[in-house]
Amino acid sequence: MRYLTVLVFILFSGFCFSQNNGSIQGIVLDGEINDEPLMYANVFIEGTTVASSSDENGLFYFQNLADGNYTLVYSFAGYETKKLNVKVASSQKTSVSVSLSARTISFTDSSSLIKSEKGKD
Repeated sequence: MRYLTVLVFILFSGFCFSQNNGSIQGIVLDGEINDEPLMYANVFIEGTTVASSSDENGLFYFQNLADGNYTLVYSFAGYETKKLNVKVASSQKTSVSVSLSARTISFTDSSSLIKSEKGKD
């Protein structure tokens, strides 16, 4: 009987002490290609080591987050990095969507940087 009491206590103690944490689910879209899902984009919560990558459908998930405000940072090679503030509430699933645009790269005219050295072998 004593073992049964201990077993019941162990099984139900998790319910008593569990926290009702929230979660974030979202999608990363390619702003350059008609907002198609962007696969394998990096998403992390600023100021933490919590990170994820979008899947083949552009989807990502963060679970077991405490109540509060978070800044999500989105990045992908060749695209602008974007930040989004998100509020997470207890036992709530927060949905977000972000569209990333290609990074603009400008080149300097290198011909003006090259000097000709005449008369040298």
